[in-house]
Amino acid sequence: MKNTIAVVIIVLCLATAGLVLFRNWSRPPAGAESLRKGEVVWVQCSAPGCGAVCQMDRREYFGQVDARRQADPRLESLPTAPPLTCPTCGKETAWRAVKCQTCGHVFPYGVRTSKEFDYADRCPKCGTSKIEQDRKAAETLLQQTDGVQR
Repeated sequence: MKNTIAVVIIVLCLATAGLVLFRNWSRPPAGAESLRKGEVVWVQCSAPGCGAVCQMDRREYFGQVDARRQADPRLESLPTAPPLTCPTCGKETAWRAVKCQTCGHVFPYGVRTSKEFDYADRCPKCGTSKIEQDRKAAETLLQQTDGVQR
Protein backbone atom coordinates (compact mmCIF):
# COMPACT_ATOMS: atom_id res chain seq x y z
CA MET A 1 0.00 0.00 0.00
CA LYS A 2 2.83 2.38 0.89
CA ASN A 3 4.52 1.67 -2.45
CA THR A 4 1.33 2.52 -4.35
CA ILE A 5 0.96 5.86 -2.54
CA ALA A 6 4.62 6.67 -3.18
CA VAL A 7 4.23 5.86 -6.90
CA VAL A 8 1.09 8.01 -7.17
CA ILE A 9 2.86 10.94 -5.45
CA ILE A 10 5.89 10.59 -7.75
CA VAL A 11 3.70 10.45 -10.86
CA LEU A 12 1.78 13.57 -9.72
CA CYS A 13 5.05 15.43 -9.05
CA LEU A 14 6.43 14.49 -12.48
CA ALA A 15 3.18 15.52 -14.18
CA THR A 16 3.23 18.88 -12.35
CA ALA A 17 6.88 19.43 -13.29
CA GLY A 18 6.07 18.61 -16.94
CA LEU A 19 3.16 21.05 -16.92
CA VAL A 20 5.33 23.83 -15.45
CA LEU A 21 8.05 23.23 -18.05
CA PHE A 22 5.52 23.21 -20.89
CA ARG A 23 3.94 26.47 -19.73
CA ASN A 24 7.34 28.19 -19.43
CA TRP A 25 8.50 27.02 -22.85
CA SER A 26 5.25 27.86 -24.60
CA ARG A 27 5.11 31.45 -23.36
CA PRO A 28 5.93 34.18 -25.83
CA PRO A 29 9.31 35.83 -25.28
CA ALA A 30 9.52 38.88 -23.04
CA GLY A 31 11.36 42.12 -23.64
CA ALA A 32 12.54 43.27 -27.06
CA GLU A 33 12.13 39.76 -28.51
CA SER A 34 8.37 40.00 -27.98
CA LEU A 35 8.04 42.94 -30.39
CA ARG A 36 7.08 42.37 -34.01
CA LYS A 37 9.62 43.15 -36.70
CA GLY A 38 8.70 45.91 -39.13
CA GLU A 39 7.33 48.43 -36.62
CA VAL A 40 9.42 51.59 -36.48
CA VAL A 41 10.30 54.25 -33.94
CA TRP A 42 11.85 57.62 -34.59
CA VAL A 43 15.26 58.51 -33.15
CA GLN A 44 16.63 62.05 -32.93
CA CYS A 45 20.17 63.13 -32.09
CA SER A 46 20.53 65.88 -29.50
CA ALA A 47 24.19 66.65 -30.26
CA PRO A 48 24.84 70.30 -31.18
CA GLY A 49 25.36 70.60 -34.92
CA CYS A 50 23.88 67.17 -35.69
CA GLY A 51 20.17 66.88 -34.91
CA ALA A 52 19.85 63.87 -37.24
CA VAL A 53 16.43 62.24 -37.38
CA CYS A 54 16.00 58.65 -38.53
CA GLN A 55 13.68 55.70 -38.27
CA MET A 56 14.72 52.51 -36.55
CA ASP A 57 13.12 49.10 -36.22
CA ARG A 58 11.27 49.10 -32.88
CA ARG A 59 12.56 45.65 -31.94
CA GLU A 60 16.14 46.69 -32.76
CA TYR A 61 15.74 49.93 -30.78
CA PHE A 62 14.55 48.22 -27.61
CA GLY A 63 17.15 45.48 -28.10
CA GLN A 64 19.89 48.12 -28.09
CA VAL A 65 18.33 49.80 -25.05
CA ASP A 66 18.28 46.46 -23.19
CA ALA A 67 21.90 45.78 -24.20
CA ARG A 68 23.01 49.22 -22.97
CA ARG A 69 21.25 48.69 -19.63
CA GLN A 70 22.78 45.24 -19.18
CA ALA A 71 26.25 46.58 -20.03
CA ASP A 72 25.99 49.42 -17.51
CA PRO A 73 23.99 48.64 -14.33
CA ARG A 74 23.78 52.36 -13.49
CA LEU A 75 21.42 52.82 -16.44
CA GLU A 76 18.84 50.49 -14.85
CA SER A 77 17.69 53.25 -12.50
CA LEU A 78 17.08 55.80 -15.27
CA PRO A 79 13.39 56.70 -15.62
CA THR A 80 13.82 56.84 -19.40
CA ALA A 81 15.65 54.78 -21.99
CA PRO A 82 19.37 55.58 -22.24
CA PRO A 83 20.62 57.37 -25.35
CA LEU A 84 21.88 55.31 -28.26
CA THR A 85 24.73 55.95 -30.67
CA CYS A 86 23.73 58.38 -33.41
CA PRO A 87 24.25 56.80 -36.84
CA THR A 88 25.25 60.19 -38.27
CA CYS A 89 27.70 61.68 -35.75
CA GLY A 90 28.63 58.57 -33.75
CA LYS A 91 27.96 60.17 -30.35
CA GLU A 92 25.72 58.61 -27.69
CA THR A 93 23.12 61.32 -28.06
CA ALA A 94 20.32 59.63 -30.03
CA TRP A 95 17.02 59.58 -28.14
CA ARG A 96 13.63 58.13 -28.95
CA ALA A 97 11.48 60.66 -30.75
CA VAL A 98 7.93 61.10 -32.04
CA LYS A 99 6.77 62.31 -35.43
CA CYS A 100 3.49 64.20 -35.09
CA GLN A 101 0.79 62.71 -37.31
CA THR A 102 -0.85 66.10 -37.69
CA CYS A 103 1.98 68.50 -38.55
CA GLY A 104 4.97 66.17 -39.15
CA HIS A 105 7.17 67.80 -36.48
CA VAL A 106 9.74 65.42 -34.95
CA PHE A 107 10.48 65.94 -31.25
CA PRO A 108 11.96 63.97 -28.32
CA TYR A 109 9.55 61.47 -26.73
CA GLY A 110 8.45 62.51 -23.26
CA VAL A 111 9.30 66.21 -23.44
CA ARG A 112 7.11 68.09 -20.99
CA THR A 113 6.01 71.62 -21.74
CA SER A 114 4.83 72.17 -18.16
CA LYS A 115 5.16 70.59 -14.72
CA GLU A 116 1.63 69.16 -14.91
CA PHE A 117 0.85 65.70 -16.27
CA ASP A 118 0.84 65.45 -20.02
CA TYR A 119 1.12 62.72 -22.61
CA ALA A 120 4.66 61.77 -23.67
CA ASP A 121 3.80 62.15 -27.34
CA ARG A 122 2.15 65.60 -27.23
CA CYS A 123 3.52 67.70 -30.07
CA PRO A 124 5.04 70.96 -28.78
CA LYS A 125 4.22 72.61 -32.10
CA CYS A 126 0.50 71.82 -32.62
CA GLY A 127 -0.52 70.16 -29.33
CA THR A 128 -1.71 66.84 -30.82
CA SER A 129 -1.26 63.60 -28.83
CA LYS A 130 -1.99 60.23 -30.43
CA ILE A 131 -2.03 58.54 -27.00
CA GLU A 132 -4.67 61.00 -25.80
CA GLN A 133 -6.76 60.49 -28.95
CA ASP A 134 -6.53 56.69 -28.64
CA ARG A 135 -7.54 56.78 -24.96
CA LYS A 136 -10.51 59.04 -25.68
CA ALA A 137 -11.62 56.74 -28.50
CA ALA A 138 -11.29 53.68 -26.25
CA GLU A 139 -13.19 55.46 -23.47
CA THR A 140 -15.99 56.40 -25.89
CA LEU A 141 -16.16 52.81 -27.17
CA LEU A 142 -16.25 51.49 -23.61
CA GLN A 143 -19.09 53.86 -22.71
CA GLN A 144 -21.02 52.77 -25.80
CA THR A 145 -20.59 49.07 -25.02
CA ASP A 146 -21.51 49.63 -21.36
CA GLY A 147 -24.79 51.17 -22.48
CA VAL A 148 -25.56 48.20 -24.73
CA GLN A 149 -24.83 45.57 -22.06
CA ARG A 150 -26.94 47.10 -19.29
